[in-house]
Amino acid sequence: MHLFDAFLERNSSVSLGIINAGAHPALRALGRRLVWLVQPFKPLAAELEALGFKVFTDIPKDCEIPQAIFTALPKNNQEARFEISRALGLLKPGGVIGVCGANDAGGKRGAKLLQEFGVDDVQNISKHHAKLAWGVRPAGIAL
Repeated sequence: MHLFDAFLERNSSVSLGIINAGAHPALRALGRRLVWLVQPFKPLAAELEALGFKVFTDIPKDCEIPQAIFTALPKNNQEARFEISRALGLLKPGGVIGVCGANDAGGKRGAKLLQEFGVDDVQNISKHHAKLAWGVRPAGIAL
């Protein structure tokens, strides 16, 4: 089972936005739940487009705000914090934020980063040398 599948099993009807998306056949299963995919790196964006997705280089202006936003954590800690802050800034209170990454690329720090930002009910799962952490955006968060 893919890490993302484990989250989706628990949250079967949420709409999703994905930042730093990577090409994976499992994305097709998201169907209409997928609101937007962001991948600024052209070669990775081309792989997603080859799978049939519309890909944005940045979060579209005046876009529909999904109920959950996931980001693949960059290795650089400041960049990771920026992506988390950007996702939290878009989400409404009660929305779900998720971060993931390979253990050797900073994935282990995801839950800790979310807690540092004040995210509620942080949970995580590990599989295949990677980690996925998610939690709920609280109402009183200051970014």
